[in-house]
Amino acid sequence: MQLWTTLLLLLYINKSTTMIDDLYPSRKEMRFTGYDYRAKGCYFITVVAHNHVCLFGHVEDGKMILNEPGKMIDHLYHTVEDRFPQVVCMDSVVMPNHFHCVLYLDVDNSDSIYKVMDYFKSMTTNEYIKGVKEKGWKHFDGHLWQRNYWDDIIWNDRQLKFVQNYIALNPCRWNPSAEPRASEDTHPCFLSRE
Repeated sequence: MQLWTTLLLLLYINKSTTMIDDLYPSRKEMRFTGYDYRAKGCYFITVVAHNHVCLFGHVEDGKMILNEPGKMIDHLYHTVEDRFPQVVCMDSVVMPNHFHCVLYLDVDNSDSIYKVMDYFKSMTTNEYIKGVKEKGWKHFDGHLWQRNYWDDIIWNDRQLKFVQNYIALNPCRWNPSAEPRASEDTHPCFLSRE
């Protein structure tokens, strides 16, 4: 009798868990499963402003015109190397509501891309809050950045060149009515890993 009761209880728990999972779907996995993000190599990163609000400037005639917050984002990106000597800050572009960059870890180390990006997001958020208080920058709603960020491991020189071109031409392709979503036709994350 106790065995049946246990089985029924397990079945009930499993069914109710499934019902809860249906009500609250999990977030999409954004990382390459099983990959060690402390490994030497290049990483393409995209960080998006919370609610896609344009806070960092505007695009005019295919050129990104940074406002003060945008200049702060660009400056603090290049100071990441001071905090993490094993990181090389490569190509980057600050867009009106997002930021693209390529980071290179020059050795296998204990600091992962997660730690680097947490540091970058914290630094830029703190400086932005300071700018709101002291310089009258536009307020943001709750968070400066979305909770997560997009990343892709750059597997070869061909993909690196594509990503560098993607970053360089990003202002020319800016469409304020389109959200910065991944597209299999244009986003470097979908390139072949050959």
